[in-house]
Amino acid sequence: EHPAGLRRPSNWSIVDETGLCGISLYFPEFTESNTWRDSSYARLAYQLHLQVNNDGGQYELAPGYHRMCLGRFQAALKLTEKTGNKLPEEFGRRVESMYDYLMWLMKPDGSQPSLSDTRPSNLKGTLLQGAHRFDRDDLLYLGSGGEEGRRPDGTSHLLPDAGYAVMRSGWEPDARYLLLDGGPVGIGHQHEDKLAILLSAYGEHFLVDTGPFVYNVSKWRRHAMSTAAHSTALIDGQDQNR
Repeated sequence: EHPAGLRRPSNWSIVDETGLCGISLYFPEFTESNTWRDSSYARLAYQLHLQVNNDGGQYELAPGYHRMCLGRFQAALKLTEKTGNKLPEEFGRRVESMYDYLMWLMKPDGSQPSLSDTRPSNLKGTLLQGAHRFDRDDLLYLGSGGEEGRRPDGTSHLLPDAGYAVMRSGWEPDARYLLLDGGPVGIGHQHEDKLAILLSAYGEHFLVDTGPFVYNVSKWRRHAMSTAAHSTALIDGQDQNR
């Protein structure tokens, strides 16, 4: 009756509803478990449609929180399989697109770009998860470091809703890679980083994003979110948010 995460839709909306889904499926003896199940499924499907763009990106536009939400949607799918319940096919297709999104963003060393409030971490395990769930040879190739599967079709890619344009020379660890952030400001975890570029080549990172620093009230947190902390331009020495 009081879904905290739905007052302002965000990653917490998805966390809340996955929790309710789990309670309803693991405790079917509760008199209201069927109501909880149906409402959590409906809310999860709505949040998936609301928060995940057509290019597969979660609308906060922070890859770290994208993965957090993907993990919850993945958990919901797994729960339904364990308990013999089903989600609509569209649910699975949209979750699969979230793996595609990470595949195209992935840097040559297998890490995720530290866009907005995102810390660097390796994407291979997440892509392997997607490969096994959706029987995807391209995700398997990247998740296994090229030991299994096949290379993705294509190299450079535009994610039109997120506004990220990624150019790469190939999928090798020493490939040349450039990401241009030409999209909208994200929701909740955004930085003042419009038109920033990230650049990696020959096994090294040359232009990077600073990530979030830590969540506190300090000059360093303010700096990490500012335009000055990103590889883009300041006009008259001012940040994009004036």
